[in-house]
Amino acid sequence: MSSCCSTQQTLDASCADTGQESLGVAPGVVSTSSDADAALCASCGQKGREVDVLTVKSMLTPSALATLDISQRFRFCSHPACKVVYFGHTGQQFLIEDMSIPVFQKDTRPSVPVCYCFGWTRARIREELSSTGTSTAAASISAHIKAGRCACEVNNPQGACCLGNVASSVKEARQQLTHVSVNSAQTAPRGVFEAQEVH
Repeated sequence: MSSCCSTQQTLDASCADTGQESLGVAPGVVSTSSDADAALCASCGQKGREVDVLTVKSMLTPSALATLDISQRFRFCSHPACKVVYFGHTGQQFLIEDMSIPVFQKDTRPSVPVCYCFGWTRARIREELSSTGTSTAAASISAHIKAGRCACEVNNPQGACCLGNVASSVKEARQQLTHVSVNSAQTAPRGVFEAQEVH
């Protein structure tokens, strides 16, 4: 099995899919309208990222796994408002309630993993930023990737490297902390500032 966090796959996970490769078509092969249709989630219309059937198997609840059609070519739908997580090229779908773990893109709770392999949640990222002013998440995860420890294909619902999600979560946490800091300053009692000016 190839590493889920090879250099190329890490770049692909951090960037938007473009061109024929995003449809799962080999370079130099002309894609058809049926290829394009199969790459779109029937529920929300968003293009899905192709995932290995091993990833699908690893994420499903026992009852959902019992219905899996392994002949399907599955894609992951990342749209946050869509209940579909995986969809096959001939119609089989698995929804949020079919997952054995929460899906980062579709669950905004602080306790939901951002990195499924090494325990980074939104809450952990925010707590570190709040206490130290910096985030070590990306560097720590990158070191584990370099050491060959990641297992995104069986741990992460998207079946690919999480570093793009980590970067967006760090950015979001910084913005939230800045917003809290600004609001705290604006809502401080007037007497506090007057006392500071006197002294």
